[in-house]
Amino acid sequence: MSKGYFYSDPMNPPILNRDSEGNYIKSQLERIMRTYESNLHTLESMTDKRKELTDIIERKETSKRSNYVKYLHKRDKTKEEQGFLDTVIQQIEEMYMALPRVERRIREAKRRIDAVYPSELMEVVYREHSKLRGEN
Repeated sequence: MSKGYFYSDPMNPPILNRDSEGNYIKSQLERIMRTYESNLHTLESMTDKRKELTDIIERKETSKRSNYVKYLHKRDKTKEEQGFLDTVIQQIEEMYMALPRVERRIREAKRRIDAVYPSELMEVVYREHSKLRGEN
């Protein structure tokens, strides 16, 4: 592989290349930083999505002002109330079904970040990038 090109193995850290003067290649460092930060942002948005789903589920199931809770415990439900209750139950179940997918994606993203961007590598990348940026 020639120097200067960015190569990324799916679960291995990138290999830092140097130019003919022995300096790290700035564009490669920037690309590694961008992809690392992009992966962190994706992980953060998935974590926010999980929190949003759990908050909505909790609100729907426990709010005392909710029609769901009121109709759930009501003895003699009308046809309209039962239809409303069925719809809300279906919505809640769909959110519960979405949680495992979101949690799996969070675990996969964490594993990928840990495998591809170990803290030692990222320390070198950020340190060397700041050095190169300071020289220009």
